[in-house]
Amino acid sequence: MINANANAAVAPVRREEGEPEWMVWVTVAVALVLGFFLMWYITNQTTAASAGGTTLSYPATWVQTSESGAAFAVADLRNGGTFGDRAAVFELPKAELLPRDGGLQEAAANYTLAQQDARVGYRVLSVHSLTVQNRDAIQIESGYLLDSPYGGTSMPALMHGIDTIVMSGDTFYVLSYATRAGDVDNATSANDKLVNNWRLP
Repeated sequence: MINANANAAVAPVRREEGEPEWMVWVTVAVALVLGFFLMWYITNQTTAASAGGTTLSYPATWVQTSESGAAFAVADLRNGGTFGDRAAVFELPKAELLPRDGGLQEAAANYTLAQQDARVGYRVLSVHSLTVQNRDAIQIESGYLLDSPYGGTSMPALMHGIDTIVMSGDTFYVLSYATRAGDVDNATSANDKLVNNWRLP
């Protein structure tokens, strides 16, 4: 005797008629395009901070922080964590970087000497000239260790810093950018965006 239940178990499953397959693919493609556009829109939003006549536009996801001696400082603490990308603007009197006569090269040399005392393990990687808003400028790439704000229980991070120095009147303005060491191309690209969106008096 044939078991009806057994026959039912091996009977081929009937395919339900539904939406055409091409409609599914179109829906997926539209969702991907919208997702990409939304991600691009969010990551390209900027906000600005100003102090003493200088203004810096930076990604809207970054938050304002405090850094000793800085006119203002911001960091990507939401996406980057404790050692996320960061930027700060410093305003230094001309006499501080140039106690004697000299120009940008001498000011940059004096700046690096000061950073050796201010940053742990500070090493200059390169120095080159550029223009920022039609002004002569010096850019200093460096490596240094950044301590965790949680104290001695956490390891420091190796940072890749890029400091851009411009003189305006009797003041040197320094845009200091830093990120975790490792991705040089990304660091250069992020710094270039900040420098291009930096407004000087």
